[in-house]
Amino acid sequence: MNESEMLDALIADLMAKQGQSQPGRSQGPQRNSDGTYGTPPEGMIANPYTGQMTDRNMLKSNMNDTTRGGAFARGGRQGVYFNYADEAQGAIDGMRGGPGTFQERYEFGRERARAGDELAQEQHGGSYTAGQIGGGVVAAGATAPLAYGATTLGSAAKIGAGLGAVEGFAHGTGRGEGASDRISKGITDATVGAGVGIAAPYAMEGGRQVFNTLVRNPVSGVARTVTGTPSQRRVAEVIDDTFRRAGKTPQQVQSEVFSAQRAGQPEFRSMDALGMPAQDRVRGIARAGGEGADELRDFLAERQISQRDRVAGFVDDALMPPNRATARQLQGDLFDARKAEADVLYEQARNISGPVNLTPTISTVDDLLNRNPLLGETALARSDIGKKLLNLRAQLQNGGEQLIDFQRVLDVKSDMFRQMEVMKRSGVGVPREFSAVYAQLDQALEGASDGYRVANDSFRQASARIDAVDAGRTFAGQRPEDAIDQFRALPADAQDGARAGYGDTILRTIQNRDGEAGNIAKKVTGSIKNRELMGELASNPNLLRSRINRENQMFSNFDAALGNSSTAQNTQAIADMAGETSVPALEVGRELLNFQAGNALARAAQSIAPMMTGQSPATRQEIARLLMAKDPVAAMAPILARKNTTDATRRIVEAMMRITSGREGGEAIAPTTR
Repeated sequence: MNESEMLDALIADLMAKQGQSQPGRSQGPQRNSDGTYGTPPEGMIANPYTGQMTDRNMLKSNMNDTTRGGAFARGGRQGVYFNYADEAQGAIDGMRGGPGTFQERYEFGRERARAGDELAQEQHGGSYTAGQIGGGVVAAGATAPLAYGATTLGSAAKIGAGLGAVEGFAHGTGRGEGASDRISKGITDATVGAGVGIAAPYAMEGGRQVFNTLVRNPVSGVARTVTGTPSQRRVAEVIDDTFRRAGKTPQQVQSEVFSAQRAGQPEFRSMDALGMPAQDRVRGIARAGGEGADELRDFLAERQISQRDRVAGFVDDALMPPNRATARQLQGDLFDARKAEADVLYEQARNISGPVNLTPTISTVDDLLNRNPLLGETALARSDIGKKLLNLRAQLQNGGEQLIDFQRVLDVKSDMFRQMEVMKRSGVGVPREFSAVYAQLDQALEGASDGYRVANDSFRQASARIDAVDAGRTFAGQRPEDAIDQFRALPADAQDGARAGYGDTILRTIQNRDGEAGNIAKKVTGSIKNRELMGELASNPNLLRSRINRENQMFSNFDAALGNSSTAQNTQAIADMAGETSVPALEVGRELLNFQAGNALARAAQSIAPMMTGQSPATRQEIARLLMAKDPVAAMAPILARKNTTDATRRIVEAMMRITSGREGGEAIAPTTR
């Protein structure tokens, strides 16, 4: 205890003994925890290390002069920490320990940092500001990856608005003093930051387009046309824009291309996976002419020529049974299988048969022919079918007695079956009367042998499988809904035959279109209902559907390049036949000499326009090759690297605009007062 503390203790002890304070005397000022008395004046803070009061001016007066490098470093620190560098220094001093409380050390450290910043600004303001900008660049680099819109400029602006608001709020609260002031400045800077965040991407893109349109593209287009080399920058811009408009990444496109290759469609390329945006590029390249257009058109034309064979192969895979080339071959195999099985089963039936009762069968014939002596024969008896029935009746009797031998009756029934098959194939059909007698004869045989019933069931099932092939052939001519219902009603073991019959009809349709122009895939699948029918019958509907969709997309690119107009080809062909060169300048000159100024101006504009947009012939050719790439990621690796570098630079600049402009705007509205 020092002397002052001993004196205070003695006075307090005497006053306690007297029971009250001395008359006319005050108790004196109370000592603060840091050894000082009373409340510090405004702007003054306690120095816990000396126990004395001080202020910012006194702290600056005790500091050494700062250097330009030191001022730059201080400004950079504030830029990186969004104006929280002084609070950070105070927190560090508070946590170091030492005299006084954490709060006292924190406030003193923060004030000392602010004094140093003010001194640096006063002595080297330019260096300090440069440091703040540099710190802003570091902060921008940290937040830049978050500010990239994956698809459109609009999404980037939305992201930029959110980041601008967050960054502005952090900066505003950092430059405020006290809770109320911090919140107020935070809201102000967040509002300004959000506005700048929205404007920055549009400003960057607008400036880039203006510069490219007026300066870079025309210069590059002319230079690249003269040198015959492609502009990798322009190629990157066009390809990147195509991917953005398609809403796909190179990895997604590559996945689609590789899936097509695995599905047997190696002709499917990047331009097909990119949809309409790529079609626009294909159309433009084809119309512009040059080597790139020739290369693209040749590829598309050759690919389209082989479409018929590809689609036929897909239909064969989807509908035809394995290891059988045609529906006729399948039917032949089914016939052979039925005969082999019938020979075995009917032989077994004969071995365990009894006498056959033909009375019901003969009665059926008599009823049909009306062989009543009183009524006389009907007209049916005098027809061709009546004569067949009379002949049949004669076979069922021998010397006026009915046949009872199973084998002889079975031979009669087999002869009837052959006659019925001939009727079916001739298209006449089997008469109702003939079918009724056949069914009655069949029942008589079943009654004579249980084994015959088993053989008959097997024969009927085999016949259903054979008939399903013919039924499938008729599906293409039916309403799809009816065909689907008919297919579903077939036994499971007969549906393969129906598929083959339908597939045989479709394949004949494709073969009949040999040499015909147009999209064979669309003509085969036809309407939505027909696509549903084919999907119902296909063994792998998803595979067939994806293959047909790819063929439709490939045709769309063919049609975009070659299907709508032949102006470019016709112009070149006319020039070649006339023995003229296709150099635009010479053609323009010829038309001027012939007083065809309008044509000359139009041709000149047509020739110059691609160059003015940076689209030299070599550039267009490079774009065409990338659109035809089999491996998009590998082919576009240089493009992607350039794009990533450009995007990173753009994002950093946008972030700097958000941070620096947001700070300036916030300061202008609500200046910092510390």
